[in-house]
Amino acid sequence: MRGAIRGLLVALLVVPAVIVLSPVAPVAAANGLRIENTTTYTIDPVSGLVKAQVDLVLTNTVPDKREGNVISRAFFTGFTLPVPVGASNGVAVTSTGRGLTLTPELVADFEGYYLFNIDFASRLFYQQTTRITVTYDLLGQPPRDPNPSRVNPAY
Repeated sequence: MRGAIRGLLVALLVVPAVIVLSPVAPVAAANGLRIENTTTYTIDPVSGLVKAQVDLVLTNTVPDKREGNVISRAFFTGFTLPVPVGASNGVAVTSTGRGLTLTPELVADFEGYYLFNIDFASRLFYQQTTRITVTYDLLGQPPRDPNPSRVNPAY
């Protein structure tokens, strides 16, 4: 099962040399994956980049089901994180620093954003928690670009 946050869209008001923290309360997702995150944006006006760091705590809340002598165990193998289209240099690591596979995916019906598909280091079973840090850069876009995630000197 792959968890997904498809409705989370972040709007940035970029002020030079300011760090913006965006803590989000835990969410019990309909598919049984509890999601907690803190996102930090660091603005670097010299390079024209915004550096993003997303700290995720993901917990499986789907209990095992017993039917006679058979136990069915639900597990998650990854997570999908929406990021602005201008995101680049995406990296995902576990809390121990182990690198995870991160695959960007452009989704036509998700205009202005694409997805980072992140594979877990191992299956996430009931009541297990994994901690993942995702980092990426937001590149500058030209003035008056229709992309809602643009970062440029006009801000």
